Amino acid sequence: MDSGNILHDDPEENAHNTLHNAVKNLISKCKYYDFDELNLINSKDFRYTSIHINIHSLPSKYDQLLTLLANMKDAKLNINFIMLCETFLTNLNYDKFSIPGYQFVQRHRINRKGGGVCIYISDIFQFKERDDLSLNIASEFESIFIEITNLTKKTNRRRNIQSSRNKRTPLNR
Repeated sequence: MDSGNILHDDPEENAHNTLHNAVKNLISKCKYYDFDELNLINSKDFRYTSIHINIHSLPSKYDQLLTLLANMKDAKLNINFIMLCETFLTNLNYDKFSIPGYQFVQRHRINRKGGGVCIYISDIFQFKERDDLSLNIASEFESIFIEITNLTKKTNRRRNIQSSRNKRTPLNR
């Protein structure tokens, strides 16, 4: 019998097992794509596209990120939102990593190295930061929420979408 499906008397353990099974199911359905495969699904069926990268130090991998984005652009892959975690930005460098064609929103750790989250938002979007939705717990959880407030071309009505970049710090750090 799969121990992940056993219910226990401990509600916390049940919640953990439920989450574990959900993540396992999600991961089993994840697929890695190369640029040609992405081109096939990057069609007009999708209004917004995003990528997420655990960059593990934006300062040290900024040039690699720019190269990746240039290759994606050459492959005609239009990315609206670039979401990064583990940016390792600081008070001294957070404003030095702009990307042409994108607006930049970020949260970095103040009193500790590492961590940090950011979202690059395509210039075609107007947005507002949603600090009322963001949750940042020192050394445990980091997030950014934005709300896109543009008019859509098809409906010519206001259509708000929200996007977030969240990162939960492992407990054993």
